Formats: sequence, structure tokens, C-alpha cells
Amino acid sequence: MAGVAAAALGTAMAVARVRARGAAREAEPREGPWHVITVGRPRAELLPDGKLPPPLDALGDGVEVRAADAPGGRGTELAARRTGPGGAGDGLRRVSGTSRDQRIRAALRECKQLVETGEVLRTDGQPAGKRKPGGFLVALAARRAREEGLL
Repeated sequence: MAGVAAAALGTAMAVARVRARGAAREAEPREGPWHVITVGRPRAELLPDGKLPPPLDALGDGVEVRAADAPGGRGTELAARRTGPGGAGDGLRRVSGTSRDQRIRAALRECKQLVETGEVLRTDGQPAGKRKPGGFLVALAARRAREEGLL
């Protein structure tokens, strides 16, 4: 009898946890998280006439961008996030490197590099002789780092 009562209590607790997770997901904002980067240029130079610098201008209407002065007069903070829900296939797009959040992070990094150095720095395509077995893994990691911001 005690075993049946314990099983019923465990089941009730599991159902309550599942319902709480569902309610928390419904309460989550529909927009994505803010991705922020500091660019070493004043806001007036970075956003002349309120136009976004490339490649942020190519992200389209599905992205919200804001700019603010960085603390201590160290340039401009650019922040971007996707608008609208991530969608059911967002996990698969993230694995394949095509999610909107990955494109936003890549665009922010490229924008910073273009504004500060005049070019987008790349690690791929360097002639270093024959590719060794570990070179393939390094190439995959470098390609993935562009979207995720990590290596």
C-alpha cells in the first residue's frame, strides 16, 4: 500500500514539473537574447545618418539593433537580437550553422572587424602545406567558431 502511495506521489510531482516547464516556456519572451559587442568608434562615426554598417544592414527586418555609448568613452556598444520566435527547427539550424542567432553574432563580429581594421579577418585558406589528420578537425572548429564565437 505504501509503495502505491509513493508511486502516485512521484507521478503527481512529475506532472507538476512538466506543467511548470510548459508555463515557463509560454512566459518566455518571443524575441531572442541580446548579443552585444563594443566597437572602438564613436556612435556618430559608426552610424552616420542612422544607417547600420555592413553586414548588420543585410540582416533585414527580423533583427532589432540598438546602439549606445560604451562606458568610459570607449566607443559604441552595438546590440542585436532576433525578433519573433525561434521556431521549431531552430535547434537543427543551429547544428547546421544557419540559425538567426548565429548569423547575428557573426554579423556583429564582422562589423567590428570592418570598422576597426577595414577587413574581415579569416583563418581559413592559409597555404600551410599538406593537411594532416588533425587539420581537418581544426578546419571544422574554425568554421564553427565563426557562427558561435568560440573556438
